Amino acid sequence: MQLPPHPGQSRWAPGSFVINNEVYFFGGLNRFTNQFPTDLWKYSLGNATASINEDKNGLSKWDIYPNPANNAINWESDVITTEVRIYNTVGQLQASSSSVAKQVDVRTLANGLYLVQFYEHTKLVKTAKVFIQH
Repeated sequence: MQLPPHPGQSRWAPGSFVINNEVYFFGGLNRFTNQFPTDLWKYSLGNATASINEDKNGLSKWDIYPNPANNAINWESDVITTEVRIYNTVGQLQASSSSVAKQVDVRTLANGLYLVQFYEHTKLVKTAKVFIQH
């Protein structure tokens, strides 16, 4: 998932942190002016949207469990999937696996919200939100 660009000029190596559903970033190098700005930008992830190409008719059956998950995420579906990918809320890939076993180990993931995406070859067929809670 790619978020829209931040307002303002390009920065190289800004600092950043997340609080609740908002990303803050500051500093870095303004490549146009060669200066180090001292302003702070806030970007709400709640306003971010992503395009997802999945079953728009709602005809597919999906059961993803448990939620919240502790050790593993399991799923049952009438759609044949070949890969599962797990992303954190800022779009960073955290884990991927073949979906043949219909289970993925999440013991190494930190507590929090994740997006689990299921693929049929290279086509995205389902995205689900799953909480990890150890």
